[in-house]
Amino acid sequence: MRNSIRHHAKNIAFNYSCDDKNIILSFKDDGDEISENNAKKIFQPFFITERNSGGTALGLAIVKSLMTTHKGDIRPLLHTKGCEFILRFQR
Repeated sequence: MRNSIRHHAKNIAFNYSCDDKNIILSFKDDGDEISENNAKKIFQPFFITERNSGGTALGLAIVKSLMTTHKGDIRPLLHTKGCEFILRFQR
């Protein structure tokens, strides 16, 4: 949520669904979009788009690592306004 706020989001929505094998959580905001080029880098430790905004630039790298460790995944969906992440957890 901190990233959403830093990138001018006014609204944040969470949704979930599940089936026999997975629980899916989506996190969507209406802030600045993630460029295709940045989307390739956002899970790299210390990748940051705004140096003077504070933070360690480790949050998404940690989330990715945790998801992988628990046999899940996280991926961004690119939009023209805002961003969305899909997190998949195995049941």
